[in-house]
Amino acid sequence: YELTEAGKETIAKVAQILAPEQQERLVVNGYTDNAPVGATLQNQGITSNQILSEKRADAVMQYMISQGVKAELVSAQGWGEADPIAPNSTTQGRSQNRRVEITLAGM
Repeated sequence: YELTEAGKETIAKVAQILAPEQQERLVVNGYTDNAPVGATLQNQGITSNQILSEKRADAVMQYMISQGVKAELVSAQGWGEADPIAPNSTTQGRSQNRRVEITLAGM
């Protein structure tokens, strides 16, 4: 759920495009794979994939706001392990399911 430098660069580029004339609401959706949360995350108070997905979405939303996206027009939603885009039976599939999607929500 902590942003990498590459992630920050990508989000900053998106924010630079959206922020200047933003009128549409954005929803940042966070997802996880179906693997149980590990001890390191549990020690940080993240006890479920649902909480992890919420923190993932919130981290992206907060960074977008810091890059100029209007706070009143962006929200974050965590979906946990719901809606996988790849099988969770492989390492590659689980990696694809740990993601954030930004959608336009309309007015």
